[in-house]
Order: sequence, then structure tokens, then C-alpha cells
Amino acid sequence: MLPLYRFNGQVIPYPPNSDSPHPGLVFDKYINGWGSDWHIPEGAKKDFYQKAARYRASNELRLGLDAALDRQGKLAAALGGIEPIVAATDWRFVSGLGSAHPFEAGFTWHRTLGVPYLPGSSVKGLIRAWADPRTDSKGVPQGWGKPAEWADITHLFGDTDEDGAGTLIVFDALPVGVPELEVDIMNPHYSDYYNKKLDSKRQLIPPADYLSPTPIFFLAVASGQMFRFILTPRPGAHMGDKSRQQTDLKCGKELLQEALKTLGVGGKTAVGYGRFVPPAAKGSSNNARASSAAAIGTSQGKAAPPAAAPAKDELTLFREWFDRENFAQGQKKGQQEEIRKRVEALTDPRQGTEYVRAKLKEKAAAPSVWAWLQQQHSNGDKQS
Repeated sequence: MLPLYRFNGQVIPYPPNSDSPHPGLVFDKYINGWGSDWHIPEGAKKDFYQKAARYRASNELRLGLDAALDRQGKLAAALGGIEPIVAATDWRFVSGLGSAHPFEAGFTWHRTLGVPYLPGSSVKGLIRAWADPRTDSKGVPQGWGKPAEWADITHLFGDTDEDGAGTLIVFDALPVGVPELEVDIMNPHYSDYYNKKLDSKRQLIPPADYLSPTPIFFLAVASGQMFRFILTPRPGAHMGDKSRQQTDLKCGKELLQEALKTLGVGGKTAVGYGRFVPPAAKGSSNNARASSAAAIGTSQGKAAPPAAAPAKDELTLFREWFDRENFAQGQKKGQQEEIRKRVEALTDPRQGTEYVRAKLKEKAAAPSVWAWLQQQHSNGDKQS
């Protein structure tokens, strides 16, 4: 992958949220982190992942996600599927770590919707892994299932020997809203050993405590984010016998719920990532949202409106804007005026002034900005 082109001698900056239609494309293709000598400066990787975690899909993509959920629900209803299973991430969830990326750690984005998701093939593989009772040549179990039930599993999800296509269709698991992302870190201490580097005597470096850790940053979906899972009967399965189709759906649903809760899906499941639990386990508000999400597109072919997120007050929006723009790290020409205008536009400017004052004090802000804030604070005291 080639570095970004320069425009008028300057590397094109990381695009603002309002101008970028697809966070996945920005993350995969818009890598703005190289220095003038085409090396990655210290801290550039962390900064890139932090910006990606703060990124939010544009309004068009939010509408696209809602439309995709609606289409999925209507298709599932037409095929006679079960009520969608809505589950919340128990902790963090990460997928696509091994995907190619200039900064080492990739991430799986839906190519058209611009949100994290789970491909149906991955969900199907998770269920099979949970149900598989087979053993190795020494008789050691390689799965969690019961041998007597294996014939049932192959006819549900298919095989290449006897059953061919299975009786169930597994849909892509989509988030019920644009999920929150977080920056996580791996910190391998023995990189020189793993990379088989040589010491001054041309011998392999052993894994020792004196080796320096190498932090690797990556993106993860935050805890408490909800995804929707759908199973439907394959058209023509069991010659249209509704009773047998419902039996298969019930079995598939139970296996899926057990696998999500116990095995987890995605990367780093051995250390607790990727597990999904009922929304009620993550709070009552999630439970209400899950009920709404499960109904989208499944009620008589009509889409139920998703639960509206509570409106943010103006002070919260101001704080998020100030933090997102990193003004506390230092102000450039024109930014001080922008801060002033936004503070004065608040219903109670003193609250905005107090927040900015605290943030700048934290970061030992520039004297000119600090003097302006002190003046604002003094004026407010005189008025009160």
C-alpha cells in the first residue's frame, strides 16, 4: 500500500466526520501517519486508532443500516424464520485482527454499510464448532457436542458427504445501531524472540525479561453493543413440512445462544473477547432497545421504528466537540475564536467556560487562551 499523496506540499489531513461517508474505507485506505521520510513517527499508530474509534458513520450510512435491518427482518419473516436473536457484547468484541493493514492490526467492516458486523459464514462456523463432537486420533474431544447428535447437526448446516446443503440459513449478524468502538492494546514482551532476531554473536535472541515490550494497538467493539442474529429454514427443506422446519429452527437457536455465551466469536476469545449475552444482562435500557430491534421488519412485513436515542443536551454536545477536536492539546490560528463563539452560543456560557478552563488547566494551555478564560470568568463573577 502506497502512502497518501501530498497536495500543495501538505499531506491531506484525516477527514472530518461530516465529509467522510464510510468509516471502513477511511480506516483501510486513508492511512495518514507517515512522516516526511516515509517512516511512521512515534505515537502515529495510537493516534490513528484513536481517531478511528471516535469516527461515526454519516447520516446516510445510519439510514442505510436501518434499511438493511428492515430488509433482513422482512426476508426472515417471508422465509418463516424465528424471531431474531438480539444479544449484547459481554465485553469487547474484535474481528479481522489478521486482516492486512499498514499499522499491523486490521478490523472487519461491512463493505457497504460501514459498520462492524459478523458474516453469516462466521456465525455458522461458530455453531458448528460448538456442536462438533468429533475426536482426534487419540480419542480426545475436539468439540463440545454430543456424538449422538452429530447426524442432526450435519443435516442442519450441511456437509460435503451425504446431506449437502443444510436445512437452515444463517444471516449476517448486524449491529442494531452504529456501535461504540474503543482502542485496545496487545503488549508482547518477546518480539525479538518471536521474530527470530539475532544478537551481536549471530545467535537467536532468547525470550528474556530484559527485552522491551512492543505495544500493538487495535480497534474493538465496546461492551454492551447489540447485534441481531437471524436463522431461517432453507426454502424447500423438509419438503415444506412446517413442523420439522420449526424443530430445526429451535435446535439451531439453542445452539447459537449457547455458543455465543460460551465460546464467543471473533478474535481473542480465549481471553474473554467476543462473548454475547442477553441484553437484560447489560441493563434495562438495552433490553428495551433489543425488543424494538427484534421487531424491525418482522411484524406483518412492516418495519417497526427503532428506539430513538435520548437527545443530548447542548453542553454535552459542546464538550464532545471540544474533546474530539483536541483543543486542549494546543490551539492553532482561528481556533480560539471558534471556541469563544461556541461558548457564547450556549444558554449558560459559564458552564462552557468552566469546562474549557478545566481542560486547558489539565494540559497547561497556552498563556493567551488562559488569559482569555480568566477574563471570561471574571466577567461572569461581576455579572452575577
